[in-house]
Amino acid sequence: NVAPAALMKLAEALDDPGEWKTRISRAIDRGALAVRREVVIGSDGEDPSALERVDIVVSGPDLLLAIENKVWSYEHDGQTETYARWFEGFRPERIVGGLFLTPAGQSPASSLFKPLSYVDLLDCLLEGPSTRKLDPREALVLSGYVKSLAASVLRDHLRHL
Repeated sequence: NVAPAALMKLAEALDDPGEWKTRISRAIDRGALAVRREVVIGSDGEDPSALERVDIVVSGPDLLLAIENKVWSYEHDGQTETYARWFEGFRPERIVGGLFLTPAGQSPASSLFKPLSYVDLLDCLLEGPSTRKLDPREALVLSGYVKSLAASVLRDHLRHL
């Protein structure tokens, strides 16, 4: 109940949110939505030190969403631009996009990535519980994550405002 609602809410930050929501729903209905962490991108034969890692990739048969998370660091070496070039290999079969998650919602180098703050993320995560009753395990995991955000990232960010 948490993840699908949060993903639909996250889609609102992307270009053409209606198309994203349609494709996400279709992937969920087919059981074909995958979420992977630390996805390595790059071509075979490249210098291994030149490979990049996308923090989170949400994919389905016709969608690819990358999420780059920067908590206590900044984008370096045009990361989102590198990821945007990687996306080109998936078009036109898939809709592609990215979210650049930072405490304050800083702008990324690539326009294909949309800024997202941790307050925005919190709003997305609470979408499910606002419309559905959560399974006790879901409520426990969500509660722990929200407490963790409040105790670290959000507290530090709000202190600087």
